[in-house]
Amino acid sequence: MGELDTAMYVSMTTFKRDGSPASTPVWIVRSGDSYAVISGDKTWKVRRLSRDPRVEIRVSDGRSRSAPSATVYAGKGEIDSSPEVIHTVRELIAAKYGFRVKLVGIFYAIQRKRGRGDGDSVVIRFAIVPG
Repeated sequence: MGELDTAMYVSMTTFKRDGSPASTPVWIVRSGDSYAVISGDKTWKVRRLSRDPRVEIRVSDGRSRSAPSATVYAGKGEIDSSPEVIHTVRELIAAKYGFRVKLVGIFYAIQRKRGRGDGDSVVIRFAIVPG
């Protein structure tokens, strides 16, 4: 799964109540034997994962567009709000994405000031299921 380790963006698909997919572009890092992303606890992807832990990941661009031949990695997601895990994943993301993290941080700070934030940070962890 080296392509997930080096991908700048992946499309993370979670599933709505009716089973239909909803995809979002995210930054991804390997954390131990699983992968992780950071999100706000009020985002739709976190809400969907609270109901249905299925996750599909594929390498994409920043708009969640993937090549038709992109490999789809299936897994089970779990939400972790522990400060230690959030801190560790933030450090991994900062190491992988560099200055982009600061730019996005500024954008989110402005959003929070306007009352439009995504809530508190959580980590979505998922292991890829073989097969």
